[in-house]
Amino acid sequence: MAVYLHHFSNVSAEIRLNNIVSAVRRNYARLAPEAERPGQELLIVAGGPSMPGMLSLLRALHPVHPILAVNGAHDFLRSLDPPLLPEFAVMLDADPVMRGVMRHPGPETLYLMANQCDPEVLSALGRHRMLLWHVGGDTGEAEPFTSESNWTVVHNGCTGGLRAISLGMVLGYRRFHLFGVDSCHLDGKSHGYEHAPGQETRLEVRLGGGSFRCEPWMLAQALDFGQMLAKFPSWGITVRVHGPGLLAAMSCHPTPRLELLS
Repeated sequence: MAVYLHHFSNVSAEIRLNNIVSAVRRNYARLAPEAERPGQELLIVAGGPSMPGMLSLLRALHPVHPILAVNGAHDFLRSLDPPLLPEFAVMLDADPVMRGVMRHPGPETLYLMANQCDPEVLSALGRHRMLLWHVGGDTGEAEPFTSESNWTVVHNGCTGGLRAISLGMVLGYRRFHLFGVDSCHLDGKSHGYEHAPGQETRLEVRLGGGSFRCEPWMLAQALDFGQMLAKFPSWGITVRVHGPGLLAAMSCHPTPRLELLS
């Protein structure tokens, strides 16, 4: 079975590189590492199907701990009544389809965008507070731009939900809660809100006594999470995954072994 590392991308390396060149030329502000925030916790909220069922817990935690929203979770949280206004939002993907995501930005949120994101996305969010960073472990052609322009390079995690952990570390956090980072379908749904149909391929994965239905990108994320999970102690971080999804089940196993059934 192939193990996907670094970044699960639906676009070519050429598109990603062109996006990076565009970001460099526009001279956007860049993310810089911050000092460690002892004892503070970061709530990473992605759009998995378990996330809407976690809103009561999120509301209880949010007055004390900030939210980092991933992709479409940003607009969903802001649309609630009353809204949950994230302190941070992150986007990793270079795909032009992401132009339809984060359509309702606000001044309360700091937008942490990969420099490979679509130029139209960056142009729209550039009117708000926005910092850019470089995706580590990707196209070698981009490296001259990272070295010449002093980009903060953020490694680890093939999806926005996982890369948000590393971003949180750059922001100084060492304790994390993950919501909606399920890596599986729940009740036949891939997301906790309206979302375009995903990949048609469905894979059944077994972990211990449970089984989970996944799209290929979800399995890639789970495999990547398994490798990251083993490194969390050496990184000096703790990560609690909430919900009934595959990643939450994996986090309860010291050495999770996934068995592909179909």
